[in-house]
Amino acid sequence: MKGTLNWPNCWGFKDQPTDHYMRPFQVALEKEVSKALKNTYSSKNCIEQHRDILRYLQDFVDAYDGIPKMGWIWLSLLGHDHESGVIRADPDFLRFLLHNKKKLDDSFVIILGDHGLRGGRVTHTDLGSLEVNNPLFSISIPKKLRRETDILKTLQENAARLQTHFDIRATLLDILKYQPSVNYTDREYIAMEGEYGSSLMRKQPDEERTCKTLFIPLPYCTCRYPVKEVKR
Repeated sequence: MKGTLNWPNCWGFKDQPTDHYMRPFQVALEKEVSKALKNTYSSKNCIEQHRDILRYLQDFVDAYDGIPKMGWIWLSLLGHDHESGVIRADPDFLRFLLHNKKKLDDSFVIILGDHGLRGGRVTHTDLGSLEVNNPLFSISIPKKLRRETDILKTLQENAARLQTHFDIRATLLDILKYQPSVNYTDREYIAMEGEYGSSLMRKQPDEERTCKTLFIPLPYCTCRYPVKEVKR
């Protein structure tokens, strides 16, 4: 709960960046300003922080009925230090997703991480060495758009190409700013002013996409270059 936009030494925001912001509660919990909070979040009560965050998100989902909105939560501690850390929370997430199925069917839902595991046996595997700097990114689009547009086909095509954080940012801007006026039907590439990426929901420039052409540093590169042993 250290704060996605505050860790490790970032100042975060001068003013509250959203209509609803859980950061004050997180700060109070981290600094143990309340004995009641400290006693509540204890191993004796079997209460974990992700459950309160999900409850907070549920309140937001239930509010502002019929008004478009965007919510973002970041569960840093749950699976941060162990590959099995998230498993115990599976029932909590399953309940949340099933309870909100109807609303989520009409939403863009993104599940992602900021990095993979940085310790443990999994880091010694090929997958672990790739995932440490290239974690999961998945997106689910509204069912209506799957039926009435070719957006899913374009997403699947782009999923087979190398993508960057800039492209994810461009996709979010496309969802919020550019596509709503055309009901998410535009697949033609556009160069967004001040942006470096290309939306995943549009045709991307027909050019080679490699770590070299996209300026991806080697530690973050998923391209598998041939390795040759050099004798000294």
